[in-house]
Amino acid sequence: MLWLPLGWVVLYGCALHAAGFFMPRGVKLLGWAFVLAGIVLFEFGVPTGLSHTDYAYTIMGFFFGMMHLAYGAYLYLTEKRKNAA
Repeated sequence: MLWLPLGWVVLYGCALHAAGFFMPRGVKLLGWAFVLAGIVLFEFGVPTGLSHTDYAYTIMGFFFGMMHLAYGAYLYLTEKRKNAA
């Protein structure tokens, strides 16, 4: 079942890229990052010395945790703030 978290990463990247038409440019770039990284991880497979479940948890934690936090920091630093009326 190793392909399942990687499949989620790639398909989530496709969804972000498709939704990027209606959102800021960074969402489309985040989608591309998900797709490309998921494809690269599909190619490498499971590293030796790591169980399948640990690898799956690591993938999910990195992509759906750390990448979203990094994108939030990117938005915080780059988006213009609107003054409250």
